[in-house]
Amino acid sequence: MTYEQVVKYLYSRPYGKVKLGLERIEELLDKLGNPQDRLKVIHIAGTNGKGSVTKILSQILMDEGKKVGSFFSPHLITFRERIRINDKLISPGEVVEEYERLIPLIEDMDKEGETHKPSFFEVITAMAFELFRKNNCELAVIEVGLGGLYDATNVVKDPLVSIITNIDWDHSNILGNTLPEIAEQKAGIIKQGCPVVCGEIHKDRLEVIEKRAKFFSSKLVLYKRDFDFNITKMVFNENLFDYHGINQEIKDIHISLNGAYQFFNTSIAIAAMEIVSGEVSSPFKESIIRKALTKVKWEGRMECLMKEPLVIADGAHNLPGVRELYHTIKAIFPSRRVIMVVGILRDKDITGMLKYFSDMASKIVLTAPKYYRAAEPETLGDVLYSFKKDYEIVHEVPNAVDRALSMLEDYERDMIVISGSLYTVGEARKYLIYNTVSEKG
Repeated sequence: MTYEQVVKYLYSRPYGKVKLGLERIEELLDKLGNPQDRLKVIHIAGTNGKGSVTKILSQILMDEGKKVGSFFSPHLITFRERIRINDKLISPGEVVEEYERLIPLIEDMDKEGETHKPSFFEVITAMAFELFRKNNCELAVIEVGLGGLYDATNVVKDPLVSIITNIDWDHSNILGNTLPEIAEQKAGIIKQGCPVVCGEIHKDRLEVIEKRAKFFSSKLVLYKRDFDFNITKMVFNENLFDYHGINQEIKDIHISLNGAYQFFNTSIAIAAMEIVSGEVSSPFKESIIRKALTKVKWEGRMECLMKEPLVIADGAHNLPGVRELYHTIKAIFPSRRVIMVVGILRDKDITGMLKYFSDMASKIVLTAPKYYRAAEPETLGDVLYSFKKDYEIVHEVPNAVDRALSMLEDYERDMIVISGSLYTVGEARKYLIYNTVSEKG
């Protein structure tokens, strides 16, 4: 099979037809010889920021001289973004090779019935672990796909550190109808005797995490209690902060990532490095961390797609993420007139997200990415109409971007922000960077 045929097959795997649980992924990995058990793993969950923390830690560890496997979800342009070794995307040939190894095992499981079929995410999780093992990765930095407790990545038995960035509303139809219930799912990645770094500060959610950490005798390192930060400069591409850690005090750290939320994410990553340094390097190397933090690039997160005119893409896809984006844009670009391109998935807090977008933007172009969960632009329009906010509907993301560009009046004063979904951002990136709407190889 070709790479394109394999990817099409993977996307055809069941999504909502499987029951929550680890039985399928455990069986599939057992057939592979449990490659995950041969890896040193950093495991990262949370409502927002887990992809950024995965990227930051991967860069630090690479600069430590380690061979690092990184697992992300979702992707923006190509499926291969999800699995990286030393930040290099796996090749199309590796995807095909792993598929050919996995397909007999998958077909055996498929024969057991609909609920026994490994899902898309379970298959690619197994693929990632096996590729990291085959490539002799010294460390694997693994981002949770959804929740934690029943996520396919939660087959990791003995992580170097478990990280929970924060807990807020998202996927409540699956994870729970209250924030403590969602916290229970995220806290599911805490393992016996393994340290935990946690950025959550709200009492109702933190109590759930503290209870599980105590039950499993896991050392809990908490934001605001054990580590903190203060921002000293926040200008686009010029970001400085001070880190106050468990044992480390680091002043005037320069980070390449933009957005107020990235100071928080970076602090979590540094706290995790304080925990794991004895395992991956000795001692804690401030100079290497400083250098690594100036090099991190993370696509689709406060990313500049064009400089003139200024076009920013941010994959804020839930209410907490949109709230952070709103405050970041107001802080960094207080005098800019913002034109937005917005596409949102239908299972999100559409009203809450659009309220922030409405307050942020002078004009909004509504669209929809080519994804089965995308909300119709007309549905978004009904909400904006109730806010008495003017908007336009343009159904294709590339056309919506073109329409926003045509609305610009002054390149020095105006800017475009593309947001609402990583899928919307991904299609905009394909169009503006590669001038295409199809998946890159």
